[in-house]
Amino acid sequence: MAAPYITIAELEAFGINSAALRGITAEQKTQCILIASSELEDIAGTRFAMPFATITVAMKMHVARAASYHLLFGRGFCPDGDNQLIRMGYEDALKYFRSIATGQVAPSPAVVSPAPIESPELTSDESRGYDSETV
Repeated sequence: MAAPYITIAELEAFGINSAALRGITAEQKTQCILIASSELEDIAGTRFAMPFATITVAMKMHVARAASYHLLFGRGFCPDGDNQLIRMGYEDALKYFRSIATGQVAPSPAVVSPAPIESPELTSDESRGYDSETV
């Protein structure tokens, strides 16, 4: 199973109002986060090596929306009734995952800082007037 791409706090921030998740245990939330993370990897993994090194805010938002759908679906909400926005959020998340797989959306690469240069080694030919004591 995929590693979680979001935390429970991010699920509540990006997915659905925390009041809607009352009565759902942390274990249930974590399980649905893992399911949504797996969906991202199953779809986008056709193009990229998994797991992603960097998770963008957009990726987190879409994983949270997919996880919200799975949480509420497990509760028995009606995806075609008043809760249509939850289903639409899930469908949008799947479209986003597919757009990564097709290359329409490119996840931001990790920003890697170069290692600091501690003490560079300088050398010169003695014919130029430098020796190891001068440098």
